[in-house]
Amino acid sequence: MLEQSSGSAPSALIVEDNAEFGSVLREMLRKNFPEMHVETVIDGELAQKKVAAREPDVILMDVRLPGVNGISLTRDLKQQGVESHILVLSTYDLEEYRHAAIISGAECFLCKGDPSFTTTVLSRVRQACFS
Repeated sequence: MLEQSSGSAPSALIVEDNAEFGSVLREMLRKNFPEMHVETVIDGELAQKKVAAREPDVILMDVRLPGVNGISLTRDLKQQGVESHILVLSTYDLEEYRHAAIISGAECFLCKGDPSFTTTVLSRVRQACFS
């Protein structure tokens, strides 16, 4: 059984192979939610290990990852019973990515280049962790 973070500080896991973008996301979350525990991993295998050790409240999941892609990983985590809110992210605003993300169990799909990306991420994280 997975350990959930309920009852403790809210937590987020960023699954992003672009170190610079992962760092930007991490700092954005830390700045806006200083009480939040934020971890970053660069691939799906590491993400699975982190989630197995401590299920985060929210996962920001990139589509394109080394090894398993973010959509497949989202589906696998949801099939395992993971209750984390999963936000799937991509540089590519493709309808097939949007559709696959939702079908896989993601809460939403967000395009990194969208002008409202930051606002939407913060809103979704706030809703997932503080509502």
